[in-house]
Amino acid sequence: MFSADGEVLDSARPVLEGFLAAAIAHVEKHAPVAVA
Repeated sequence: MFSADGEVLDSARPVLEGFLAAAIAHVEKHAPVAVA
């Protein structure tokens, strides 16, 4: 997944961050929790 120059990581980062944000929003929607 990682390349020497970090090209793969840089391209994957927005996708991973978007997925994480969607997952957090989904959890909060169905089971509200306090997020620090």
